[in-house]
Amino acid sequence: MPKYTFMESFENGLPSGWEKRSSKHENSLATVEIETGTGLNNGKCLKISSLEQDEDVGYAKTLQLAPNSYYKLSAYMKYENVTNQYIDYSGDTPEIRRKSDGANICLYNGEAIWNRTATATGTDTSWKEVSLLFKTPESGIVMIGLRLGFFFSETKGTVWFDNVKVEPVPSDYIYESEHFDACFDASDTQYTTREGIINWLSDLDKVYVLMKEFSGNRIPFNGNKIGILASDGHPSGSASYAGNPIMWFKSSNENPVANQLKRSYENGDLSFAILHEIGHNFNLGNTSWNWNDEMFANFRAYYAVDQLEKMHLNNMGPMPVVYNDPNIRREGTQLKYYYLSRYIQTMSRGEFHHDGLMYRLIEVQEEIGWEPFLKTIQYLSSNDFSDKNDMEKFDLFYSKLSEYSQRPVSELISDYDKSVVKAYWDKHKSLFTP
Repeated sequence: MPKYTFMESFENGLPSGWEKRSSKHENSLATVEIETGTGLNNGKCLKISSLEQDEDVGYAKTLQLAPNSYYKLSAYMKYENVTNQYIDYSGDTPEIRRKSDGANICLYNGEAIWNRTATATGTDTSWKEVSLLFKTPESGIVMIGLRLGFFFSETKGTVWFDNVKVEPVPSDYIYESEHFDACFDASDTQYTTREGIINWLSDLDKVYVLMKEFSGNRIPFNGNKIGILASDGHPSGSASYAGNPIMWFKSSNENPVANQLKRSYENGDLSFAILHEIGHNFNLGNTSWNWNDEMFANFRAYYAVDQLEKMHLNNMGPMPVVYNDPNIRREGTQLKYYYLSRYIQTMSRGEFHHDGLMYRLIEVQEEIGWEPFLKTIQYLSSNDFSDKNDMEKFDLFYSKLSEYSQRPVSELISDYDKSVVKAYWDKHKSLFTP
């Protein structure tokens, strides 16, 4: 077993180097104290209590660890009367809603701010160990947290913590290729093999190289390997988040990571979700021109799939495979039919969505090739357009694409499609679509 890098049992009182953090700041009414006789083995423990008002309150410690490395944070935790409901007064009538977070351990810093253990609400006064895996940034500096509540989720109640530990992750949890490293526990890898995961990461290496090409040979995170980390919970229920590491979320009753790794092992699936997040990670440098990176992240991924298909047709590799909801297998550029279905569901009905518009971009790309797109994005990335609004950036994109393709804008986007985009802009003053 790995040696502990950090341990805290609170037997010597409130330790130095820790700090209280609260969403209420100087108006916090929560207490952080050492309680005697209620810890493990009847020793001391840390008690965080917020009884008078809803707060997101935590006790945090900054640690210097090895850079770009995986660790496990664990602690024993019990809790009492942690509220799991609140009254929402935003509508015409008040509604009782469920809070997204209660007691947890977490990271506070940087790319990993959404990394926390699964939420705990209600009462459970028996000590249980909770843990999370994390990757350190290039600096190696992390801030661990013992917490009641979370970002955008204040709560009331009491939580106790004891025997906090940070230790290196076992080596058999780590998988590496040229441009990626990943951290998966035994529950994530139950349907695959070590070789299967490394082969999948090697396929993603090819995607990395192609997205680098698409992005003017720029790379994220100073060229450090991009991490992929399975995590036990997230307040919004999102499937994954970009960053280093890419956070891949699962829950106590569902493990999409295990199912995806199984499909990658058995069917060569690159993973639609992970391709999308890698695409976000290549949203590099000057992004003042970028009016919707949900679409451009997918467009970078589509470029990679398109090029991998061409390599396959030249006997230089396997046909890329991507499954998309609802579990439909797409080989190579058949992926465009997913975006066709999204166009039919949205823009053909007068509702702007980036997936629908991307189908039209794919159609145009098949007519004019990739070079005008690469030149357009290179030009836009090399200049500052922060003074423009989303609609002006949209028009600029098509203007430059027209210039580099030597096609009129009317051949690149129809008047109907542009009117759908403009109507959305007029209503929302944004071209971001969730």
